Amino acid sequence: MRQHPEDIKHMVKTELRNRRAYFQNTKKETASSNLKFLIAANISALVFLIGFILLTPYIIKGWKPTCYHISFIPALLFCAIITFIYYMRKNWQSRIVTILCILFSAVLLAFSILLDTVGTPDGPGTFLPMMFIIIPSLFTLPFSISYGLIITAEIIYIAVVIISKNNVLGQYDIFSSIVALAFSVIVANMIMILRVRDYTIQTKYKYRSMTDGLTNILNKRASFEAFREYFLLYNPQVTCTLIVMDLDDFKSLNDTKGHASGDEVLHQTGILLLDTFRRIDIVGRFGGDEFVILMKGTASAEIARERCRTLQNNLRRISQIETGMQITGSFGIILADKQEINFSALFLQADEALYEAKHKGKATYVIKHYQSKENDTD
Repeated sequence: MRQHPEDIKHMVKTELRNRRAYFQNTKKETASSNLKFLIAANISALVFLIGFILLTPYIIKGWKPTCYHISFIPALLFCAIITFIYYMRKNWQSRIVTILCILFSAVLLAFSILLDTVGTPDGPGTFLPMMFIIIPSLFTLPFSISYGLIITAEIIYIAVVIISKNNVLGQYDIFSSIVALAFSVIVANMIMILRVRDYTIQTKYKYRSMTDGLTNILNKRASFEAFREYFLLYNPQVTCTLIVMDLDDFKSLNDTKGHASGDEVLHQTGILLLDTFRRIDIVGRFGGDEFVILMKGTASAEIARERCRTLQNNLRRISQIETGMQITGSFGIILADKQEINFSALFLQADEALYEAKHKGKATYVIKHYQSKENDTD
């Protein structure tokens, strides 16, 4: 079946978007993997080069290492030493790791060009085509970095071949390097496609494990972990608003309209919560018909009231449309303004505020300020 050009364009855009997400969201993992491969590559390159220099005279009669072969060893040693020193620091930065990978790759390409041209002016080039295949497979780097480096090396190689080799031999060397470059692009893209697809599948499974299937918001475990991470990051100067929400008379809805109607109200509540609160806020389902929201960086009672009123009005409207019954919510709200937060105490106070709201007659909210206690432990 022939694909429409728009479909192909969409597929390319999707692949590029997924690749950007992959590199953005796996910075630490990619840096760690690249650094470990870089150490292994340094050692392997040194062993291979020394073995090549020692064994080649026994294989090719009259062959002797040139100054380029010998000077390749200290260049690789330098790369190995600075890589190992950085590896021992443990506090790795993706930008520095990328620079080290580029340095190592540049050394391999530069000496491969020298060895295949001025190092062996009367023989065929063998090292550079091999490097074109190996380097993109060693490290996980953006296409622009890997092939910006490789294409630059190819341009330099062609120029040096034209200058230093006879026409017939030079033509074969240039042809073989172009073929290797093309093959390298195909292989590297296949590897990257597999990596990105594997990452996308893992992300989907991770998302499913973190979200509540009925409401499409965070489940209890994932939301509480997100809360704790936020408090660990900003304690002892946390500014936030914690809202615990409970649907009023939800049991009555299930009993009179059936569980399908109850499930639909829960589903619509999840949609309303995501529409009402900001993307940076943490929205989760605590269980049953109870929900929790952490509004980051704000401790405004007025903003909390406005959000609850909006949610209340929309909840009444949607539930009336979907079930023929008006469902309301009760809210327990705790404000914390630049305070050290104990999560258990914060949640307990919000739950107590919710109980007060229910006791007042439901469909309302109770707002309080966080009260820290001495010797609170999380």
